[in-house]
Amino acid sequence: MLIPKKLRSKLKTLIYILILILISTHLSIHSKKSVKNVTIFIHGTFMPGLALLNPFKTYNQTVSPNDRYYKCLKRLRQDPVLYEDSIMLEEGLKKIDSTILYQYSQFNLIPAHSKKGAYQAIGAYDMLSKYINHNKNSDYYTFGFSGILSDNYRKEAGHLLYHELNKIIKKYLQEGYKPVITICAYSHGGNVALYLSDAENIYKESLKIDKLVLYGTPIQEETALFAHDEIFKKIYNFYSQADQVQHNDSFSTSSSQSFRTFKDLYNYNSRYKLDYYQKIIDIRLLAQDDAMIFGHFNFWYFNRYSSWPTKVKPEIEEVCSFLDPLPIAILTPIFLYLVDQTDQSNQIDISILADNQELNILATDTINNKIISQTNNLEIVLNKIQKYAKSSWQPYTNTDETTRLGVGILAALQSLIT
Repeated sequence: MLIPKKLRSKLKTLIYILILILISTHLSIHSKKSVKNVTIFIHGTFMPGLALLNPFKTYNQTVSPNDRYYKCLKRLRQDPVLYEDSIMLEEGLKKIDSTILYQYSQFNLIPAHSKKGAYQAIGAYDMLSKYINHNKNSDYYTFGFSGILSDNYRKEAGHLLYHELNKIIKKYLQEGYKPVITICAYSHGGNVALYLSDAENIYKESLKIDKLVLYGTPIQEETALFAHDEIFKKIYNFYSQADQVQHNDSFSTSSSQSFRTFKDLYNYNSRYKLDYYQKIIDIRLLAQDDAMIFGHFNFWYFNRYSSWPTKVKPEIEEVCSFLDPLPIAILTPIFLYLVDQTDQSNQIDISILADNQELNILATDTINNKIISQTNNLEIVLNKIQKYAKSSWQPYTNTDETTRLGVGILAALQSLIT
């Protein structure tokens, strides 16, 4: 049967259109990048008391590599004791090997890894992230800097982090991934992260941080305005009213004043009163609805629940029993999940509640005292993580924290005589 010429022409055109649609669909499917969740952990200043080795230079922001304070911290950086009880590894951006994460998921870290707080804490963080968000495609890094109590050194570290982040982001893009970046920072590590904005203003590589999580970060005039820049999509500022370190840093800021929340700084200085409600959330941490529980070191360090202020609160022993010896920061995936259930409040309370072998976490609008969201009983998943940490975390110096601290300081001070 012969097909009329006009009909043949129309059929050819239709076939060409169908082929183009198929090619376009194929290219669209294969060009869509898989999401890769990338989380970077940044420690804070460590052993700030050593700043007294050069007090005037520290105060004037003029500490140099030739000074005793600088040399002590550099020597301390080589001591494995430093890495046993906090989320911290060597200087620079260090990727956590997937083998270590797998070992942790099987509760089978080898002794060399179980000694290090970073591997224990990040392994726990990863398990909770998979539990609450079902995130399976995740990479983790630590970023280490000098730890010097100095705004200048924090700025330098922030610029170094900027370049390191851009390198790994380009690598992920080349591999066909779309990286979603979360930075989880403790104390002045948060100000290191905020200095990413300063670097972006200079180098303009279009870096974007999807979530910046701050724990006990001293909110200071040098970096507070950076929080509003486009580089940060959302900022979660966790604080505790029992934290006596965060707001008492008058040494490493030109204004001699630090704050717990962005709101506190804005109320103090009218030039900072900006529309920060859109993406900055100040989050107060409580236990058993008590705001005077968690100290500065509970956020990031191991084995701190027997220290003030937690040790003087017997009513929160049950909460501590679910966490000890792990730091609060391992709960970050759960905290963020709860906070993200609303975009109507930038002042939130999160309370960890334990009762009769149950542990729940509750998020409440601080101003309206209205419940935002809450978890189901987390006892099963947390109990496994806590018991494993209790049995496998093996510090190099298996003594109390004061002795371990003393060992580290003595090792660092050797740099003054060797």
